[in-house]
Parts: sequence; C-alpha cells; structure tokens
Amino acid sequence: MKFQIRNILRLEKDVARPNPENLPLEIERPIFVNEKLYANALLTPSQEREFAAGHLYSEGIIETVDQIAKLEINDQIRVKVTPLDGKNVVDTPEPAQTPRVSGRSILVCLESILNSELHNKTDGTHASALCRDDRVLVTAEDVSRLNTLDKIFGWALLEGVNFKDCYVATSGRITGRTVKKAARFGIPLVASKGAVSTFAADLAGEIGLTLVGFAREERMNIYTGSSRIVR
Repeated sequence: MKFQIRNILRLEKDVARPNPENLPLEIERPIFVNEKLYANALLTPSQEREFAAGHLYSEGIIETVDQIAKLEINDQIRVKVTPLDGKNVVDTPEPAQTPRVSGRSILVCLESILNSELHNKTDGTHASALCRDDRVLVTAEDVSRLNTLDKIFGWALLEGVNFKDCYVATSGRITGRTVKKAARFGIPLVASKGAVSTFAADLAGEIGLTLVGFAREERMNIYTGSSRIVR
C-alpha cells in the first residue's frame, strides 16, 4: 500500500474533531554507488529500479545504461557502475525536431494520469507519463514531481525506448530542473496542467524544447516550440 491512514485533528469552523487522513507514503532509501554512499533519496516506494537508473543518468553518474552492472533494491539501492570503455561515450542529446503532436492527444494523456486512485485518496502525489501521440507508455507516481520523471525516464532507459519519439505529460509545475532533466534525455516536449517558470521557459527556448502549461479543459498555453503542436 502506498498510503497510510493516520488519525489527525481537523479544525473546521472553530470546531476540532478527530479525523482519519490518508497520507501518501514517503520513505528514505540510501543509494550506494560502487559501495559508496551517493545520496539518500526520499520517494514513494514504487518503481525503485527505474528511479535509480533514471536518477543516475539524469545526474551524469552514468552515460549509458550499459554501465549498470548490478542493481539491487531492498532497504537500500545498491548499484555497481562500470567505467565507460571509450566506445560508448555520447554527447548530451538535443531535443528532436519531431514528433508533432495534437493538443487533443496531450489532453487525453494528461487526463489519464490525473485520474489516479492514489492521488484521489491522498491528494498528495504527482504523476508523470512518457507518451507517444495519445498513448501512455509508462506512468509514475510519487510525492516528488522530479522523482516521477526519473522513474519514467529510467523505465525507458532499461527498455531501450527512443526518447525522441516521445513526450512527457506531468501534473507538476515546470521549472528549470524539469527542463534540464527532459533535455538530458532528449525529450522534445513537456506538457503540464500546472504553471511554467520564467527560467524553464527561457531555457526551453534556448535549447529548442516545447513547453506547454495549464493544459486543462480544452485549452493550454504554449510557451516555446509551438511548431510541434498540431492544432
């Protein structure tokens, strides 16, 4: 179960009453890379293997998924990383010129990830999906919006998915960190029901990434890269 029921005190109209509350589960997982503590991750306990792969690639610890020689998940995340052999070194991918996607497809994918049982029970999680046209390839949910990105990107790395054929639909606001993660994986388009920060819009414009915000109820704001959106 990804949530816990806690008894809290609810104050409403100056009256305090005991009330059961569903809290989204958040745990701490130490990440060890080659037996050394790299970080302590706070996350919702799901898709931890995918999270580890996506996070390590996103942070530049690995340059290719083939560097992961061993990945163990228990109370800790333990990863054995092998050095690059020189043949696998790749530059950070740039966002692709394609695909083009319809506004309708974006709204369909966003709607599908927002109707989550965990979110409906707790009102305390974010969700992201890797999409192709109007089809969701994988979805991840977490208390952290950035963790959801690491989880879907990690899944794609492990499955050998071509990122340039895909785009991201997410429930969280789009900040510079979101754009940097997407650019690291060569994602050409990120769409959200939430807001877009100035830094995110400026950075996306510089690198040619399409940003869509406030995508809801038959409308959306296109901040950069409008040529990828089919009307």
